[in-house]
Amino acid sequence: MQFDRWGATQALRLRRCWLALSFVFLSVLSLLLIVGGAVAAHWADDIPSPWQTTVLQQERNPPYKGSASYQNGAFVLNGAYGQIWGKHDDNFTFVSQEVHGDSAIITHLTRLSPTHANQSGSHDWVRAGVMIKGFNASWSGTAYAMLALTPGHGVIFQTRQRNGALYTAMIAQNAAGAIPVWLQLVRSSRLGLVTACTSPDGTNWNIVGTAAVDMAGGFYGMAASAYYASSPYQARFEQTSIGSSSGSCGPPTPTPTATPTATASPSPCGCQGPVGPQGPQGQPGPAGPMGPQGPIGATGPAGPSQTLKTQVIAGDRVPVPANTSSQLKLACPAGTLLTGGGLSASNNGVTTIDSFPAPGGSEWIADAKAGSLDAVLRLQILCAFLA
Repeated sequence: MQFDRWGATQALRLRRCWLALSFVFLSVLSLLLIVGGAVAAHWADDIPSPWQTTVLQQERNPPYKGSASYQNGAFVLNGAYGQIWGKHDDNFTFVSQEVHGDSAIITHLTRLSPTHANQSGSHDWVRAGVMIKGFNASWSGTAYAMLALTPGHGVIFQTRQRNGALYTAMIAQNAAGAIPVWLQLVRSSRLGLVTACTSPDGTNWNIVGTAAVDMAGGFYGMAASAYYASSPYQARFEQTSIGSSSGSCGPPTPTPTATPTATASPSPCGCQGPVGPQGPQGQPGPAGPMGPQGPIGATGPAGPSQTLKTQVIAGDRVPVPANTSSQLKLACPAGTLLTGGGLSASNNGVTTIDSFPAPGGSEWIADAKAGSLDAVLRLQILCAFLA
């Protein structure tokens, strides 16, 4: 009897110990899942390789989640809930692939619309477009450049210029965005610059801006953020391509891929007919006369070797009070041509700009306006010359 009581007591203790260990294990596992889901989630879907889908979600308990699919040769992204802004606010759906060297990404954004007709909530800053983003052990807070269309502010060029930067620089056209639109980002890793361009037809490109972005590596792709809209916004991207670039906007040189060898399909076998008689062999025609050899011209002097180079010219920092405008002017040195430019702002407010650099000229005169905060604005231009 005493033995039975002792055995029952030990069994009860073992059971309690097992329950306690199980509770600790499940708690730790749940915590890991919550933390991991707050940063980024990857899953297997129908996105073709080497593309991959990542949903970055820092907002806690979002009413919906981002997703992506591949339909009839187009990428369809449902934007994640939350914004892309500041030091760590990375809330978006990202379909991307890792690319090294100087490269460009082009896509044709053909749709940006809510998934439900009765849309509510804040949606003026919904974003969909192309992005180049760095990766440093995690996605959170890394540098990026994004060229996107918004329902309320037109095309925007937005950058986090280094990992963990406290502010976001933005150029907004502040006009209704027209769809469809072609979007392109061109990166020069040697100069540390990213140039953003748009086009109505995929042939004639307009420069939105050029910004210095410090990224060791780069993932190129398409991104969509639903901001704080009550339901997801869906974006459709067609004719997306990535290739090497010369540093200016235009069709990138596609990465060569192996062409599959066509295999002839077997034909049904029929009866073989008789072999026909061999035809007569034709006679070769007479050889034509050889013309006289002309004199060899003298060798001319070797011309100088010239290479197209670019340099970044930065203007003075100009203080601009909140909600006021200022005209900024910056010119390329003599003998060089303007190829691009951008505007940087030293605050978290939105800075709008009404004019953009015209490639081939010599100077850029920009009418810039600070947002709801005082700003310090500075123009940067890209000048090209032969050396």
